[in-house]
Amino acid sequence: MKIATRISIGIFFIVCAGVYYLVDWMVNDIRPRYLEALEEPMVDFAHILASHIEQDATRRLPDLSNLGRAFDAAYARTFSAKIYQLHKTKVSLRTYVTDRKGIVVFDSGNEYVGQDFSRWRDVRLTLAGEYGARSTRTVEEDPSTSTMYIAAPVHDRKGNIIGVVSVAKPTATIMQFVESAKSKIVTVGVATGLVILVLSFLLLVWVTQPIAKLTWYARQVRDNKKVTPPKLAAGSDIAQLGRAFEEMRDALEGKNYIERYVQTLTHELKSPLSSIKGATELLSEEMPAERRAQFLSTIQKESTRIQQLVDRLLQLSSVEARKTLANVETLQPGALLDDVLESLSASLQHKGILVNKHVEIDADCVVRGERFLLFTALINLLQNAVNAAPPQSTIDIGITCSDNEVVFNIRNTGGHIPDYALEKLFDRFYSVPRPGAPRRGTGLGLPFVREVALLHGGSIDVHNFARNSVQAVLMLPR
Repeated sequence: MKIATRISIGIFFIVCAGVYYLVDWMVNDIRPRYLEALEEPMVDFAHILASHIEQDATRRLPDLSNLGRAFDAAYARTFSAKIYQLHKTKVSLRTYVTDRKGIVVFDSGNEYVGQDFSRWRDVRLTLAGEYGARSTRTVEEDPSTSTMYIAAPVHDRKGNIIGVVSVAKPTATIMQFVESAKSKIVTVGVATGLVILVLSFLLLVWVTQPIAKLTWYARQVRDNKKVTPPKLAAGSDIAQLGRAFEEMRDALEGKNYIERYVQTLTHELKSPLSSIKGATELLSEEMPAERRAQFLSTIQKESTRIQQLVDRLLQLSSVEARKTLANVETLQPGALLDDVLESLSASLQHKGILVNKHVEIDADCVVRGERFLLFTALINLLQNAVNAAPPQSTIDIGITCSDNEVVFNIRNTGGHIPDYALEKLFDRFYSVPRPGAPRRGTGLGLPFVREVALLHGGSIDVHNFARNSVQAVLMLPR
C-alpha cells in the first residue's frame, strides 16, 4: 500500500472519529446547558413571588385570590412572540403555593389545591431550608413531557418558613431550541469534517507530490534516461533529499562511467596496439622495401584507428556527461539536412551514391536544440548509411512533421542487420561487419546519436526495412 494511501486512510478515520465524538459530546451536553439557562430566571421569579406573598403574611399565608386573578388574566392574554424558531402565543408558566405542611393552598391551574406535596423534592427541601428543585415527566418514557419546578420559601415577619412557592415551566419549548441547535451542530460538524478532509488531502498532495517526483526521477535514472532533477521548494527537506539524489546519481554515474569505459576502451585498443607492436618488431629485422612499406602502412592505419576511437569516445563522453542543452537555437530541419549532405558530398560522390530527398514540412515546422549536436548526429546516421550502402546505390532521406515532432528517415540498401545485433546497436563499441569494408566501425556513432536524441527529448530507432534495406528514424520534438 502506498504511503499516501495509508496517510489518507489514517486522516479519514481520525477526522471522522474526532468530529463524531465532538458532535456527540456537544449534542449530549446542549440540553443541560439550556435547562441551566432556564433555571436561573425561574429562581428569580420564584423569589419575586415569594417576596410578594410575604408582604401580607403574618404567622400564616395570606389570601391569594388576587394572585389567582393575576394568573387568570395572564393566561387569557393573546399575543404573538417570534423567538427564533419558536412562535409563542400564550403563557406557559405555572405556579403553586403550599403551606408549612406541604398542602397546596394555591394552584394557578386550579388542579392541585388540597393535595399533599410535602414529598415532592422542591417542597420538601425548601421547607427544610435548602434549595428545592425538581424535574418531573407526565409520561415517564417521554422526555418531552418533562416539567421543571423551582421553589422558594415564604417567610413570616419573624423569618420563619410558613410556605413554599413553586414555579413550573414545561421543557417542551426548550426541546424545540435543543433540537434546532442539535441540527445545526450536526450540520456544522459534518461540514467542518469535510473541510478538514479536503484541507488534509491538499496538504497530503503538497507533501507527497515532491516524493512522487523524486520517485519518478529515481526510476528514470535507473533506466539510464537523460532527465533533469525535479523542481522542488528551495530550502525544504525534500529539496535537500532531491539534491542528495542528484549527488548520488553523479557519483554512481561517474564511478560506473569510468569502470565501463576503462574496460571497453582497453578491449578495443588491444587489437590495434597488438598490430602496431607486431609491425614495429618486424621492422627491426631486415626485409624487402615492399614489406617494410606494408608494415609502415599498418602502423599508420592502426594509429589512425586509435585516434578515431579516442576522438569519438571523447565526443560521446562529453554528451553523456551533460544534463541540459546549452546553446539552444531554432533550426529549420530542411536547412540542417542540406548542410549535412553538403558536408558528406565527397563521400557520396566517391561511392557514386544518389540521395533521394523527400522533405514534406511547412515553414513553421522547426526544432529547438543545439545545432552542432544535431548536425553531428545526422552526420553519424548518414555516414553509417553511406558506409553500409553498396556503390552506385540510392539512399532515401525524408523529413515529415506532425503536431508534436519532426521525424528524419534515412534508408539505405545494403543488406539487413542480423537479428541478434538489432538489440545491441546502441551499445558502446558494438558494431557489425560492413559489406566491402576491411574492418568494423568504432561502435560509438549510434550511442552518440542516442545521447543527442535523449538530450533533446527525442528518440532514435534503427530497424530492418523491406527490400533488403535498413532504416534509421530520428524523432525530435517540435
